[in-house]
Amino acid sequence: MKALVVYESLYGNTAAIGEVIATSLRTHGLEVDAGPISKVSPTSAVGVDLLVVGGPTHAHGMSKSSTRKTAVDDKKNSFPEPTVEPGLREWLTGLPPVPTRVACYEVLSLAAVVATLVGVRRHRPDLALPWYLLAAARAVNVAGT
Repeated sequence: MKALVVYESLYGNTAAIGEVIATSLRTHGLEVDAGPISKVSPTSAVGVDLLVVGGPTHAHGMSKSSTRKTAVDDKKNSFPEPTVEPGLREWLTGLPPVPTRVACYEVLSLAAVVATLVGVRRHRPDLALPWYLLAAARAVNVAGT
């Protein structure tokens, strides 16, 4: 089975997650190509069995040209290759019609909410409220996108 993992990353976090997903898929026997959308053409999705697409939630949604520019210009941003162009929206628009299964990071984000709640219930930390607030904030963020 062949997979393609692509991501738009502004500060490096989405890139790190994408590479972890690619590594995990490889350990499960898949043939995986991975990389930022600035280096992977949408036509690379032709012939893959699984397409995993990741993008940051930036300014309460998918990034735009203006939010990507803000990230690139951020003096605190130490990520060496923030995505400038194309953005994820543009990359997805360029996808050829292919019969491919698509997985999005938001599904993983929702899984993180569930995992946090299960972890709090299972491990019963002394201070559970911060964990519940973290899960609630992430759930609101997922629902908003």
